[in-house]
Amino acid sequence: MQLRRLIQPDPDWLDAPERGQVVRVALVACAGLALYGFTVGFWRDPRMGGYVAVKLPLLIALTLTCNGLLNGLLGLLLGTGLGFRQSLLALLTSFALAALILGSLAPVTFLLAWNAPPPGSPGAGTAHAAYLVTHTVLIGFAGITANLHLHRLLAVKAHTPAAATATLLAWLGGNGFLGAQFSWILRPFFGSPGLKVEFIRPDALDGTFHQAVWNALDRLTGGFAVPALSVLVLILTLAGARMAIPQLAACLAGALALAGLLLLGFAPAVWIFAESTDSFGFWIIAIGFALRFLKTAIFMTGGTQKGPLVVWACVFFLVTLQMTTSLRPILGRSEILLTQEKKFFLQHWGDTIGESLEKPPVPSSGGRNPYPEN
Repeated sequence: MQLRRLIQPDPDWLDAPERGQVVRVALVACAGLALYGFTVGFWRDPRMGGYVAVKLPLLIALTLTCNGLLNGLLGLLLGTGLGFRQSLLALLTSFALAALILGSLAPVTFLLAWNAPPPGSPGAGTAHAAYLVTHTVLIGFAGITANLHLHRLLAVKAHTPAAATATLLAWLGGNGFLGAQFSWILRPFFGSPGLKVEFIRPDALDGTFHQAVWNALDRLTGGFAVPALSVLVLILTLAGARMAIPQLAACLAGALALAGLLLLGFAPAVWIFAESTDSFGFWIIAIGFALRFLKTAIFMTGGTQKGPLVVWACVFFLVTLQMTTSLRPILGRSEILLTQEKKFFLQHWGDTIGESLEKPPVPSSGGRNPYPEN
């Protein structure tokens, strides 16, 4: 099979798929994923590279096999006119294109793994984090390109562009949901420096991918992020904004980025005030500009009511004040990272108001030593 036909298929590519055509596309997908998978696990150990070279094609095969009936039904029900074998070929073509992109990047990722600090070195943690980010970006790029290619294939066969888009989104949802769980069962893929090299972990069937993501978000946010996001979605609906979840996430990220940039710009002034006083509130200015950014984005997407946004801003501000107390100490010097004492922020303020942070004694202008002499 010519790769050009796979990358730039003819309009009749999905018309009457033959068994040999499906097998050849599947072999291309397996070869590309196996080659790339070896470079993913090679940094941890060459044996891990061999494991991942088997598990990446296995992950795709399990996902498409278990969702074969669902994918075929969705292709028929959502108006693309694709049968079961046509749906399988369309999805295999998408995965094969992603595998070709990743396989062509395998020499680059292999050199990256070869030149990275070894797992037992002091910089292994940083290398592992950079390794994860790099491969996540590469896999994301290949996946986006492959799905755009798949959408063009569906648009040729579907009666309307909306039917092609609906089919693609339905396939992404079903395959993504099941594929995420299979990736959880087949872990590890990258191989953490401190964990044993093994094909599948002994607790592979314990828990789910989605539960792990939920627990990670809950630990990361202290349980506040998900309720706050739900309240924000409701409030934006009441405010009249036509904003989807991805748009909302982008607006929140933009607001946080703006606040971070402002705080970075305030850094010299903050340092000067920190040397002169025990309290300062530049972060309030940054939060104010971030909320202003969010308000502008809401009104640009059709929002007309300020009241719900003001309510959410007040809730966000109160949660922020409470988090400064929960994550204390923030100002001053301390030998502990986090305190175990739980307090409401108003109670903490009442207990500490009027107190000064301890400062090391400094020599007086007369040059006398302030420390007791032995």
